[in-house]
Amino acid sequence: MFGERERSIKNLVIDALGGAESYRRARQQTDEIDDAYVQIESRRSSVVVRRLAIFVVLYVLIVMTAIVVVRSQTGQMDVVLWVGVGTFNAASAGIYYAQYQKRRLALEVLNVLRNKGEESAS
Repeated sequence: MFGERERSIKNLVIDALGGAESYRRARQQTDEIDDAYVQIESRRSSVVVRRLAIFVVLYVLIVMTAIVVVRSQTGQMDVVLWVGVGTFNAASAGIYYAQYQKRRLALEVLNVLRNKGEESAS
């Protein structure tokens, strides 16, 4: 059984992981960490990593296209557009990376709380 501190940390982590309000509320009211919930959130994290990889690849391709355009048409302003689009994809990749890191940290905290709960129950 969790103490007040562990319960508040668990609730904070569940809020950080997101999901529907009713889904989060049901998990916050218990003193147990739902293994199915942790698995679902772990799968969501892998989706975020895939999106991150896609945006990184897009960024590299767009910047490489901009370099080719610069070399073939020196003096044209079209390159600014390509670099702008590439930078947008880089920012998107950064956002997904930050979401991934937040989820990873939250899942690690849930694992620590689960282990502490199992130790105190023994």
